[in-house]
Amino acid sequence: ISPNHMLRSSSFSMVSVGSRTSKWIKKCGIVLHQIANAIKHLHENGIIHGYLDPSTIAKFGSRWKLTGLGTATPVGCVMRGPLRSCAPPESISVKPLPSPISKLRISEDETD
Repeated sequence: ISPNHMLRSSSFSMVSVGSRTSKWIKKCGIVLHQIANAIKHLHENGIIHGYLDPSTIAKFGSRWKLTGLGTATPVGCVMRGPLRSCAPPESISVKPLPSPISKLRISEDETD
C-alpha cells in the first residue's frame, strides 16, 4: 500500500509563522498525536524505531503512521542500519559493569 502523503522536513517551514492559522496548528497537533501514539506503542512492546525523521512519517488514508521500520531494534540491543548522528536513549541498555575492585583479591597478609 502506498501512502497518500509523505511528511518532509520542509513541510513545516513551507508555512511562515505569521500565516499559521489555528486550523493549521490543529492539523499539526493531530499528526503529532498520531505519531506519538505510534512511538508509544513501539516502546510499550520493547521496540525502538531507530530512524525517526520526517521521511519516515506518512499518511495512509486519514491516519499518519511510521514507516522505515527496517531499522527497528529491540530495546537494549545494538542498533542496525546506517550510521546515524545520534542514538535514541531507548537504545541504550543500562547494565552494571563488574566493578574492578570486586575482581581484586586481598590476601590475608595485606589485611593486617
